[in-house]
Amino acid sequence: MTTLASFKSVFEPASVEDPAWQRARRVSLQTVATPAGMQTSEYLQKAYRDGEWGKPRDIGIRTWQTRHNLTVMLDWKAPSPQARFAGPDTFLDRCAILFPSDANTPFATMGMPDSPALIWSWRADGRVEVLQARGPGTITALTQAGLRAHAAWLDGSWRVAISGPQPTGPRRFTVATWDGSASERAGLKAFAAQWLELDPL
Repeated sequence: MTTLASFKSVFEPASVEDPAWQRARRVSLQTVATPAGMQTSEYLQKAYRDGEWGKPRDIGIRTWQTRHNLTVMLDWKAPSPQARFAGPDTFLDRCAILFPSDANTPFATMGMPDSPALIWSWRADGRVEVLQARGPGTITALTQAGLRAHAAWLDGSWRVAISGPQPTGPRRFTVATWDGSASERAGLKAFAAQWLELDPL
C-alpha cells in the first residue's frame, strides 16, 4: 500500500493550474485493465472478448487536505481527448476515485453488498457525480452536495482535481480512468490495483 503525503492548508488550490499544486508530492502509479470476466454485460463480454482496453497508463496522483475537504488531482496522458458526444458510438474520457466504507470493502469489485464503495466520478464534459457501488453493475447515484471538479487538457494530458467532504471510513482510496478514444466505458477501464493510504489530518 502506498501512503500519500498530502499538502495541508486552510485554503484549496484555485484550479489544476494553480502553482500551489507544486507543493504537493506527486505519486505515479501504473494501471491495469479490468479483466474481461468481470464485465457484467454479456454484450461487452462478447464484443470485447478479443479487444483491447485499459491499456497500462501512468497516473500521477496528488492530494490536498483541509480540515473538512479532500482534493485529489489526477494527471494522465490523453493524446486523443474525448470531451464531446458526436453520436451513439462516442465515449467520453472519465476518471473516478473510489473510497471504501470499511476495512472489508474490495476495490477490484467496487465494493460488495455489505461493504459498499463511495465513488467520486468526473466526465470530460464536466459532469461530476457521487455514486455508490455494492459490486459490479450496482451503481446508484447519491447527492453530490459539496463535490466539485476542475479539469484541463494541457500538453497532451488530462489534469483533473476533484474536491469534496472528507470521506468517512478508512483513509484510503483507489483510482480509475477511461479512454474514450478506445471505446472504454462502464467496466472497460484501467484502474490502480492497490489502495492508496491518506496520511492523517
